[in-house]
Amino acid sequence: MAHRPLILWTLTAPPPQDGNGGLKFVHIPFIRIDLLTGAVVPERLAACRSAIVTSRWAVAALAPHRNTLARLPAIAIGDATRNQLLAAGGSEIATPAQATGRDLVKLLRGQPLPAPIFFPHGNVGGTQVLAYLEEAELAHYSPVVYHTIERPLDDIMAALPAGAPPVAVALGSPSAVGVWRALGPRLGVELPIASMGPTTTRACREAGLEVWQEARSGDLQNLADQFRDRFSESLRPA
Repeated sequence: MAHRPLILWTLTAPPPQDGNGGLKFVHIPFIRIDLLTGAVVPERLAACRSAIVTSRWAVAALAPHRNTLARLPAIAIGDATRNQLLAAGGSEIATPAQATGRDLVKLLRGQPLPAPIFFPHGNVGGTQVLAYLEEAELAHYSPVVYHTIERPLDDIMAALPAGAPPVAVALGSPSAVGVWRALGPRLGVELPIASMGPTTTRACREAGLEVWQEARSGDLQNLADQFRDRFSESLRPA
């Protein structure tokens, strides 16, 4: 019987259900995202003339404001966020070359958005965009619409399956990188790291962690496919 390599999947979104080529994923998110109910003031949103959206959580916070969202030209960071924004009713969407704050600001400099600009974001991150908006003296409405909360290491350890050590780990955000940096030594292993995108890859390198593969534009299936390709030898029948 073929061995099924166990992948530690730390992303808040679960792994794809199909097409994993026999891999076994254990889904243990390292962070929790809490949407803030009522964080968006409709009157302030109605005054905005464009939007910047950098995560699916920001898209989720916009769900009650679909009619307003439909009229706002928007810039989305990465194809995954772009697709979610389109599905939520957004239109006229541009994306930067890479899904990073740096590339997003570069796009904004060359393609200025009409102000006031709506920029929903979380309690962690968004600093590069906010700094650009202030530097360019662009009026903006930038509410915190979700909180990123790290799970306690003991809770993560308790959720790990017994007797089946993972052979690799997927990290989906700089926050998850911080958790893994503390958790890895407790596990006593150095696993190959797959990153969800360039921002996470940069966070890994800044933390002294090597990344063996990076997903294409936040694509979950692409990330799962890369695991399948890496462990294809292990998946062949003996």
